[in-house]
Amino acid sequence: SIAQELLTVADFIPAAIPRRQIEIVRPNIPHLEVLVDRHCEGLPSTKICLIANQIARFYAGQALYSCAEVWQKRAVDAANNCFGADHIETAGAINNLANLYTSQGRSAEAEPLLRKAISIAQKVSSPDYPNLAKGLNNLASSCFRQGKCEEAEKLFQAAIAIDRKALPPEHLQLAHHLSNLANLYHCHGDWDEAESLFSEAVTIHRKASSVDDPSRSFCFNSLAVLYVNQERWSEAEELYHESIEIDQEMLPPDHPDLAIHLNNLANLYLQTNRVPQALPLYQQALAIFTAKLPLDHPNIGIVQEGLDLCQQELSCSTPPFF
Repeated sequence: SIAQELLTVADFIPAAIPRRQIEIVRPNIPHLEVLVDRHCEGLPSTKICLIANQIARFYAGQALYSCAEVWQKRAVDAANNCFGADHIETAGAINNLANLYTSQGRSAEAEPLLRKAISIAQKVSSPDYPNLAKGLNNLASSCFRQGKCEEAEKLFQAAIAIDRKALPPEHLQLAHHLSNLANLYHCHGDWDEAESLFSEAVTIHRKASSVDDPSRSFCFNSLAVLYVNQERWSEAEELYHESIEIDQEMLPPDHPDLAIHLNNLANLYLQTNRVPQALPLYQQALAIFTAKLPLDHPNIGIVQEGLDLCQQELSCSTPPFF
């Protein structure tokens, strides 16, 4: 009966676990780990796969990536043993492992896993399967990070085409994928197309009954970055604050996604000559990144550069003492 209660807990760990739910689930995680480690002989492989995947979600939600990776690899092994190599559950487990690599800036490692997961999904599911759209979007994001922009654009478009066919027009998955394609267009200077897609995504998010979706914060932040480039400072600042408020509600206080958005708001303050307001945000972002990411991750260097500029500005504006 205890095992059944723990399995019920595992069932209710969502893909994007909010901060408040992390604390509710936390006391059960050691028991779930013991259940898999010591009593796996009495558990069906399907349950081992479920538990390992959900434990990985728990750790990934706190950016504890090394712990999450261990459990996600176990989920992949369990899925292979239970379902076989060419099964949609196996594809999902592989996709989740690839997402962990992407979150750590390991896009080159993520890409072959994503291609494998998509290949499996294309074999065993219909061409308008929504999870196939997720896989295409994830591969597109990996390609984009590696500078393979032409392929990324086609993959984003394919994912959105599936979303529009298979999902309601105000589905959050569609909003997330629209934001990703908009971000690509923004980076290539197609600001009008980017703003159109961002606006559609923001509209979907604002109409959504649930706000427990991390892509909501990403969408608002990305549109804010576009507004900064257009020097629409007040609109950008409002969206940055909204994005950070979502992060602070949804994420642990040391999550790298929060650090990204703190850094972006700091950049805005620096660009609009509000250097004292920028400094603590850069410092907070850098502390999070150095604690949570590999030391060679590019985000650390980006924030350090902003912090150095900020400190230079402050030193130049400080009057001399006699």
